[in-house]
Amino acid sequence: ILPMTHCGILFILPFTHCGILFVLPMKHCGVLFVISMTHCTFLFVLPMTHCGALFLLSMTHCGVIFVLSMTHCGIFFVLSMTHCGFLFFLSMTHCGILFVLSMTHCGILFVLSMMHCVC
Repeated sequence: ILPMTHCGILFILPFTHCGILFVLPMKHCGVLFVISMTHCTFLFVLPMTHCGALFLLSMTHCGVIFVLSMTHCGIFFVLSMTHCGFLFFLSMTHCGILFVLSMTHCGILFVLSMMHCVC
């Protein structure tokens, strides 16, 4: 469990052998972020209330390159995964958020850096 309080972020990452439940609520910018993974099957939901966007990604058997671009809050999102090793990159220029999640065969390196958070 990793709580970060500067921009009102709660980050929880429990995982058991490629089964991941990932929750990141951001209160200030009204973002709810959920990743659920069971043996390399992903269900990905990102609702953003402030910018009125709903995003759903469901992928099976480990081969996805995904790009989402939203102009209102200037979001650039890339998800790339190959056999339980994925690189996750989320950049929001309007709120000044840089988010990197890198995972290699159930060993996880997580880096979260937030600069402004002014939605």
